[in-house]
Amino acid sequence: PGLSSGIIGVMSLLGPLCSIKLFQKFGRKGIIVGGFLGMSVFHIATAVSYSLGSSVMCLLSMSCVVFIWQMTLGCVFFVYICEVLCGAAIGMANLMGTLSICSITYLSPMIIEKFEINTIFYGWATIQIIPLVLFKIYMKETKGLNYEEKSALYKQKNV
Repeated sequence: PGLSSGIIGVMSLLGPLCSIKLFQKFGRKGIIVGGFLGMSVFHIATAVSYSLGSSVMCLLSMSCVVFIWQMTLGCVFFVYICEVLCGAAIGMANLMGTLSICSITYLSPMIIEKFEINTIFYGWATIQIIPLVLFKIYMKETKGLNYEEKSALYKQKNV
């Protein structure tokens, strides 16, 4: 328990620090979409590691999930959302992020009771795909734009 807690703690510290450099390189949209994708991939890796009985790979995969969470969707998510979106889009993005967190939190105990533990990681991976697709489709990169320019990007066009 001590080693795994230490690794998770280090990942939780390094994630936000790396985020600062990555958002300059990939933009806010890239970080958020990449976060959902990365977490999904490493949730699957955790499930496979558990199925194979590899505790070391399981710990590494879970550490990667924590690192990606902290770097992209954890503490910096709401900051990036406010920088990227405006108006009602901020509320919609916050709703998607909150639904993702709540579904993982509230569904996990029921899944653990009825299925094998690796099923929960597959479930979490699936839950991450939904906002990934929505953000990829609807979120626009707004790096360097002011509020008016961001508003114009999201303004609904009359047909």
